[in-house]
Amino acid sequence: MAWLLLVISTIVFGLAVVVTLVSVIRSKKLPWRFNFWMISLAFIFQCAGLWFRGDEAGRCPLTTFADVLIFLSWSVVVVYLLVGTA
Repeated sequence: MAWLLLVISTIVFGLAVVVTLVSVIRSKKLPWRFNFWMISLAFIFQCAGLWFRGDEAGRCPLTTFADVLIFLSWSVVVVYLLVGTA
């Protein structure tokens, strides 16, 4: 379950990147709210994935390199949502 949620969050992040790149290539201004909501949705899936991953492991899910990368990306998203939109 945890990995499925993390894959879904990756797909949502990727979709936000693709839509942003297409809008940049077409020289259209994308509303900032679109990226904010897409990244927020992906962040929710990522939080749930980390929660279930920690529940499965029975401890903080920072035992493998993949877990560390997931936590690092989660941290970057937190900073973006708190500071990047200002």
